[in-house]
Amino acid sequence: MKKGTITTLALGSALLAAASLVACGGGGGGSAALPSSGSPANPGTTAQSGTHLTVKIDTAAPARKGGAKTRHLSLSKHRMYVSTAANGLQVAVTAGTTQTIYADLSSSSVLCTSNGPIRTCELTIPTVGASESIVATEVDEKPTGESSAGYGTGFPSNSVILAVGTTTATPTLGGVTNLTLGLGPVAGGQFYDCATYWYGPTANFNIDQSNDTGTSRIVVTAGFAQSVVLAPEFCDASGAFLDYDATPLPFVDVNGSPTPITLAASTSSITLQPVPSTPPGLPAFAQTASIPNSGYEWDYCVFMVNANISSGLSAPAPGATPPTIVVANNLTAGATIGVSGPYTQTYTYNVAPVAASTPSGPPLSASTNSTQTLTGSDWGATTTGMDAESGFEGADETCYDSVTPTQVDATVVPSGTFNTTTYQQGFTITAEAAGTCTFYLDDVNTGVVTKPITITVGT
Repeated sequence: MKKGTITTLALGSALLAAASLVACGGGGGGSAALPSSGSPANPGTTAQSGTHLTVKIDTAAPARKGGAKTRHLSLSKHRMYVSTAANGLQVAVTAGTTQTIYADLSSSSVLCTSNGPIRTCELTIPTVGASESIVATEVDEKPTGESSAGYGTGFPSNSVILAVGTTTATPTLGGVTNLTLGLGPVAGGQFYDCATYWYGPTANFNIDQSNDTGTSRIVVTAGFAQSVVLAPEFCDASGAFLDYDATPLPFVDVNGSPTPITLAASTSSITLQPVPSTPPGLPAFAQTASIPNSGYEWDYCVFMVNANISSGLSAPAPGATPPTIVVANNLTAGATIGVSGPYTQTYTYNVAPVAASTPSGPPLSASTNSTQTLTGSDWGATTTGMDAESGFEGADETCYDSVTPTQVDATVVPSGTFNTTTYQQGFTITAEAAGTCTFYLDDVNTGVVTKPITITVGT
């Protein structure tokens, strides 16, 4: 799996500093064929009139949270996304006609030099008119037809587009023009969830995480208002992580069009709020939310999203699907690029409210050791299912008296196995001593409990 960092890209002499950040998870895929427009330029290896381009790539593997300390260098107004997987850059300059360069950014390129983990590549872009449009496209492949000068005639059809940037310029003909062009990241790889790596539960919730399948199970207490902190992680199309701290640039598609990451809850009982790391303040909670750019990157690693769950959220009916929060990549691609890779992804959080029915049966009597029954609901739990306890992380299968804490008023024992189709578990309550006591049912995987269940045992 490739692990990405963010560095910077500058046109001309406005050279920007690099920042290396942490990551978590991996994966991804996708490919796109780049168009060839106009005659390819071959600027050679020596500086000449036109626009000079400096690209910096930080090839160091990022550290996980709790590992090596995050390195933080100075930031600039214009930030660019350069993936660790970047091996090539296409720059098309148009003013009536188009000239395009296809530059080799790999470690073996004559255009590049390395100083530790930082690889610096010096390019020259041709000047073709008094008023130009410039499109830069970063890919993970070296150019085809490469000359000894480090420039080629195109890119392979399986090249993965990692970032795109566009700008306009009014160069000085016959001179050197200094420009700065931002590249926005193409969120084209798998999403992951980083929450359980380093964020504990808020109120009654926890997460069963399954990065490889693109889903996580958020386990909450039904009928209880609570807040959840989500931490979805995005990758570019090569599987490198979109982890960076920068002046916000939009997420873009392979044509450079902004394409925000969106989140949508399947019920109005769940509302969402991205957490920005830069001003302005927090947006309002809503059933849908948008992460348009890196301004919502949080804690130098992931994108934080608050989710409020109302007390009205109840457990799904037996066999029914649970409420969901779906993170979606809205990337689109024009036919001119000919995208063939899976650029559109989703990450689904299944919200599983743990619940218990009201105990039913004759009044409980200590003298007869009478019994009652109840049913627990725990969507998506494994075969270990549910358990009963006197309190959160308390003694299993017991209900301690509210006045005399050492007295067991009743036992609460599973009746039969957990049903992995209905996601229900039956329990039998057996009276032991007269008194009033409280117990919970809990999800064994995460320890999340139901609302308290209070019973009274008569003499």
